[in-house]
Amino acid sequence: MKQDPQNGDLKKQIHERQSRIAALNEKQVRNRSIQFCLVFLLVCTMHFLNIRKVSALAEKYQQQQI
Repeated sequence: MKQDPQNGDLKKQIHERQSRIAALNEKQVRNRSIQFCLVFLLVCTMHFLNIRKVSALAEKYQQQQI
């Protein structure tokens, strides 16, 4: 049985698209990792700033008590 030349082209297209999808998935995973790191840094920064703010308020309150 003779193979249809279109089948070879379709198989090639499928392989190329699967490779492209795999590359996009890898890129998406890297982007999500970067986003996670940025959110983590933002949360840590906000936490640190809140600690400093609370410390400053506590110090101010202590000074008023004296």
